[in-house]
Amino acid sequence: MSSYSVVIPTKDRPDFLKRAVISVLQQKSIPERIVVVDNSTKESNKYENNNIINQLMKTTKIELIYKYLENCTNASIARNHGSRYTHSKYIGF
Repeated sequence: MSSYSVVIPTKDRPDFLKRAVISVLQQKSIPERIVVVDNSTKESNKYENNNIINQLMKTTKIELIYKYLENCTNASIARNHGSRYTHSKYIGF
């Protein structure tokens, strides 16, 4: 199978972010890169999301990238922003 990357947009939901990333890591076909695009409105959620990604980076060899996108109005913009950090032929959202 060709290599692929996954982009996960998130906003103010750190508990679901951790579940989403772990779910991707448990798939039979593992992506070469996971990009998390965060546009949380609360500083505490931004901090928590960043900590979650840092903790998960210690448990996997898959490249995890965390990007904060301020003033993002919808998930489509977040997905497009995240796709800029992938180099794979295929991208999953």
